[in-house]
Amino acid sequence: MPSKKACAAAMKAGSDKVTMGGCIATDRKGGNCHACHFFKGLETTRLQAGNIAPPFVQLGSRYSKQQLKDRLYDPLKSNPNTSMPPFGKHKILSGKEIDLVVEWLMTL
Repeated sequence: MPSKKACAAAMKAGSDKVTMGGCIATDRKGGNCHACHFFKGLETTRLQAGNIAPPFVQLGSRYSKQQLKDRLYDPLKSNPNTSMPPFGKHKILSGKEIDLVVEWLMTL
C-alpha cells in the first residue's frame, strides 16, 4: 500500500509501475478500489476497506493481465450483474492508468 509520499515520488519519476498502479487504485478520484474490495496493506493505512466485492487475493495467479484489463475496462462483459463501474468504457481511468492498476493487481 503506497504512502502519499511514495505516490508523489512514483508519479514524478514515472518509473515504478506497481507503485503508480497502487496509487491510482487507492485514489478516491481514480480507481477507489478500497471502497468495495479488501486487499493486503489496507490494515496499515487510513483507508477503510469495503466488503461488497471479492477481496483481492492472489489475483496474479488466477487471472492474466488481459483478463484483469478487460474486467477493469468493462466488467459488465464478464458479469452482467456487477455493480463495478466500467472504468475504461466510461473514461473514469485512461488506458494507461488501467495498465498501471493491472501491474499493481498482479502483485496481490
